[in-house]
Amino acid sequence: MGDCVVPIAVVGAGPAGLTTAVALARRNPAWASEMVVLDPGGRWMQRWRTAFSALDIAHLRSPTVHHPDDDPWAFVDYVRGDESGTFRDGQYVLPATTSFHRFCDEVTVLCDLEHVVHPSSVEHINVGGRGAGAVLDLADGTQISARHVVVATNPRLPHVPTFAAAARHAAPAVVRLASEVDLQGTLPSSVLVVGGGLTGAQLALGAHARGVRVHYATRGRIRVQPFDVDAGWLGPRHLDAFHAEPDLAARRAMLTAARPFGTMPGFAAKELRRAATSGLALHEGAEVVGLLLVDGAGAGFSGASATLGDGARVQVDEVWLATGTTVDVLADPLCASLQAMAPIPIHGGLPAIDAGCRWPGTEVFLVGSCAALRVGPAAAIMFGHRQAAVRVCAELLPGRRCLPGRLGVDGGHGRGRRSSRGRRHVE
Repeated sequence: MGDCVVPIAVVGAGPAGLTTAVALARRNPAWASEMVVLDPGGRWMQRWRTAFSALDIAHLRSPTVHHPDDDPWAFVDYVRGDESGTFRDGQYVLPATTSFHRFCDEVTVLCDLEHVVHPSSVEHINVGGRGAGAVLDLADGTQISARHVVVATNPRLPHVPTFAAAARHAAPAVVRLASEVDLQGTLPSSVLVVGGGLTGAQLALGAHARGVRVHYATRGRIRVQPFDVDAGWLGPRHLDAFHAEPDLAARRAMLTAARPFGTMPGFAAKELRRAATSGLALHEGAEVVGLLLVDGAGAGFSGASATLGDGARVQVDEVWLATGTTVDVLADPLCASLQAMAPIPIHGGLPAIDAGCRWPGTEVFLVGSCAALRVGPAAAIMFGHRQAAVRVCAELLPGRRCLPGRLGVDGGHGRGRRSSRGRRHVE
């Protein structure tokens, strides 16, 4: 896109980047036409859409009030009267994936943000002091100078269990990460899925529905939880104490305790139980204690043989690891360059950004999972994205309130309309 100077650049066009861009555009519409968003996918939410398609995800885990728009009720109004737009799981109403993606597209049009994403990769951030802006080095050799930068990437490292490390290194085509699996592509005849969270359940159910012989192993008993974090973290019940804690190391410990590995919502657990009656081998509470690659007689490795804690031995074509990820800000080259130029404390992979989500001493702001020390355990999900966006807006546009204009109940652009609930919500 060539060298240029912009008031604000957003790195990453995923849900965190979109939520922040919408919040900024609503408070300063002039920025919508001047904003530059940089993402290799070249489209809002492209990586998200690809991942949802690969896992064949029919609906989100977060309720309908969590999305990129400022008004929590916007999506509810958007799908009013459309039964296919939502899915009910107990007391919670969840967005259907197709409706949610259409809604996000409508929001970008409403905020004049549909053409601001450029298919570019940012390789390095050069920062001056606070107020001095930043220069972004792009992969094509050009540079962008920005007065403010929002980094909305998601630097997470996959967790590879000890039992799988050697086999994964020797045969990555046999022992695969969950992020490498595409249920829409060619699948093996048999697979062992490892991991007790929602991703593992989605992989197991999707493969089973496509005729794959599936073994699904969880280290512990299946734990049912509606969201990634306890609902108390989506409001003051838990967040008040978190924000009152001044010690960021103590906050890091609270974050670890608040996000246990391996939970899934009730609908996924029910579907697994049902699939277990029709051929899916469910090894609940059966940790993998051994994993050996099967020699393909001169043609590389033809599969893997696993020993499970329940005594079962299974031989499969592939092993899929849905064993979670961890946040490591320094795994992101951009944040690593920030740390080299403007060092700050790092607590368990999370940077000690300030209360406005600013990297101290710079004009760079972090949103998404890396903002967890300020936002809380829900930083990586829609609720947390909105909280981070509010903080960034308070820093960059102090005193600006959200301007009217939102999606109509009929799904049209409805400029100037208020929610049918009679309010425009500003957090």
